[in-house]
Amino acid sequence: MGGITSDAKRKWQEFSSHAENSARDSADYSAAKHCRMEVFLQKCVTTVDTASEHWQKTHESVNDMSSEHASAIGLHV
Repeated sequence: MGGITSDAKRKWQEFSSHAENSARDSADYSAAKHCRMEVFLQKCVTTVDTASEHWQKTHESVNDMSSEHASAIGLHV
């Protein structure tokens, strides 16, 4: 009976140790994945900010060109 209990205890400790290692590995993987997603999100925000600035400059340029064209047409008329 002692051998059976000893064997069961050993198997339980191995299982418990394996489960603990798996949980730790999963936590490390999740943390790394979260950090990677955070970096991608920051890159997206930076890209959107750059695109927005570019759009505003383009919009201002188009408005300036429209004003110049309207003035030129006014002079010709």
